[in-house]
This record gives sequence, C-alpha cells and structure tokens, in this order.
Amino acid sequence: MSFPLFAFGTLRDFEVLEVVLERAAIEIDRVPARLPGYRVARLPDESYPVLIRSRNDSADGLLLRGLSDHDFNRIAFFENAEYKLEHCRVELADARKVNAVYCSEGMTEPGLRESWSLDEWQRAEKRMFIQDVRRYMLLYGSLSAEEADAEWIKWKCQ
Repeated sequence: MSFPLFAFGTLRDFEVLEVVLERAAIEIDRVPARLPGYRVARLPDESYPVLIRSRNDSADGLLLRGLSDHDFNRIAFFENAEYKLEHCRVELADARKVNAVYCSEGMTEPGLRESWSLDEWQRAEKRMFIQDVRRYMLLYGSLSAEEADAEWIKWKCQ
C-alpha cells in the first residue's frame, strides 16, 4: 500500500495497534493528524467509532506511515467487512496536507450518533475490548474475515 493510514479510532491505542499488527507500535511511524469535514462518532451498540461527514468539524487521529502489505492485510482482517479503505487528505500539525487512506464504515444507516473519545474509550471499554481483539487476531490466517466475524458475534452473545 503506497498511502499511509489515517487511524481515528481504536488503532490510535498503542496496545490495540500492537495486537493487530503483531509488532511493537514504536516501530510504526505515527504522526498526529486531522481530517477536516468529519467527526468521530460511536457506532451504535458498539464501543468502536466511525467517521461521519460534518462540515464544521475535524476528526483527530494518527497518520501511520510505512505500513507493509502484511500490516494492511492484518488491519483489513481486524476491520472486517464493516470497513473499506477510502482515500482522504489529512492535515498535519505544520498545516501540510498529506494523501492517506482511512477505514470507512458503510454498512450502517447514517443518522445521529454520539461523539466518540479515545480517552473515554480507554478508561471505560479498552480492557474488555483488548481481550476480544487478542482472541480475534489469533484467528488471522486460519479463518476468513467473515468466519472470524461470526466467531466475534458468538463471543459477544455469550
């Protein structure tokens, strides 16, 4: 993949990033960035967020540079069919604009959604989420994303 990834949600958390990529987050070039015209909102009935178009807002995130094809494959598995890569232009702290991709959610109906905060998520939901992510990413390479998603749903219903 030639573009860096704009991470706006749980992949901004270093522990989640390490589990998903199966390597140290310190090895990843991470730069604060923002995506104008969007806001980060909670996906209904889930702890993770989506990007919602919002003319007067900007979504804060991290630009993850130097990701390998293997990294993007692991990210695609983690994000599953709920998300697809879309192109965007993010702003860096020095006002430069950079081409990137982000994981766009397209399976739920648009509508009002409450804002999502990484800090609040880390305090309230990360502990349970990271356990699920560890378990889920163990399925990488042995199940398809769709099969792994079915397993995820079983775990959530228990």
